[in-house]
Amino acid sequence: MVAALGSAALAAAPPTLAATAIIIGTTFMPDPGAPEYIHGAMEHFVKPTTSCGAQSCTVRPVETPEEFWPISGWQDMTIDHSIARGLGIVDEAVRRHLSTSSEPLVVFGDSQSSTILTLEKRSMTTLSDDEKSRLVFVLVANPNRPNGGLLERIAPFAIPVINLTGSGATPTDTGIKTIDIIRQYDAIADFPRYPLNLLADLNLIAGAAIHSSYITGPIDYTDQELAQIAQSPSNQQTYGDTVYITIPAKQLPLVAPLRQFGDATGLSAITTPLADLIEPTLRVLVELGYDRSIPYGEPTGFGLFPNINPSDLASDLSSAVASGVHAALTDLGFTMPQRAPAASAPATITAKATKAAPRGDSATARVRGAETRPSASDRAAARSGPARRPGAGTARSARN
Repeated sequence: MVAALGSAALAAAPPTLAATAIIIGTTFMPDPGAPEYIHGAMEHFVKPTTSCGAQSCTVRPVETPEEFWPISGWQDMTIDHSIARGLGIVDEAVRRHLSTSSEPLVVFGDSQSSTILTLEKRSMTTLSDDEKSRLVFVLVANPNRPNGGLLERIAPFAIPVINLTGSGATPTDTGIKTIDIIRQYDAIADFPRYPLNLLADLNLIAGAAIHSSYITGPIDYTDQELAQIAQSPSNQQTYGDTVYITIPAKQLPLVAPLRQFGDATGLSAITTPLADLIEPTLRVLVELGYDRSIPYGEPTGFGLFPNINPSDLASDLSSAVASGVHAALTDLGFTMPQRAPAASAPATITAKATKAAPRGDSATARVRGAETRPSASDRAAARSGPARRPGAGTARSARN
């Protein structure tokens, strides 16, 4: 994973200077000092993308409330109150470091604490250029990702019953270097733009666990595979002061229950070909719930209906059906002609821009579901048991 994100790293400061990393927890984990959590945050996200990977880095866990009434407990704070309390704690820690030390500072946030860092980043526009040059934010599972984050999708509205405010997009024009990393189909950080697409909604529900799996949960990729994926320009975008990295889903969450049922019942000889048959087509249809032609750094709310080019959609579906048939027949033991190799990374994540891309660019707007499908050997490896990051023994049940 260190190599995986290295190509998108933002050097926070000259590597001759020591650095400090403030690590903040996540919902239901107010104290981020657990060795497994520190290891996951540092080794998989902070070191590969900041100056902490080039020299020694002092790790400083900072405890914040990370509560979410009523899910975390009936006596807990609502999430808005928890975020506000956490913001005060983080702001004090960041400003104290900048005023008392010349060392670079990296601040890591995960889910709820990524929202805290979004608000913190907004408040730091008055910092001097020198102070900004020493500061880097690393956000994972960011609910405020401008195109995809739920708290931008619903902005400026709120959900009063749980006191959750749509706090809007993480800014990209502050001059503070930021790395924003999410996994495709994260229910909070990669929310569909077009929620009337019921397949996209069902896929979101099926993949709900993705949001809590960044550090301690199971993953579908080995570190070597992640290196190849994250180094691909197709999975990276630069927009303003932020680098966006999106880790594509190896398998569509919507078909995961079918695969799991086959594994549990010994019927995988039937369920695997069926899943492989329908997955490429379902992926094309699910992706109609998103607009990947809009850069991840451009604030984007909900829409009603996507702008679909019928000829492109027909071509994509035709390719997806052919890919599914090929895979299913291969699973059943038929010798099939070799298909053209897929793209090195999903074509559903294509826009790489420092400013808004034209809406009419069909090259980026098209959804090629067949190209997102992993090879048969990759799927077999994934079904044999997902890889698990070091420290996966402290899994969390849920996050905001």
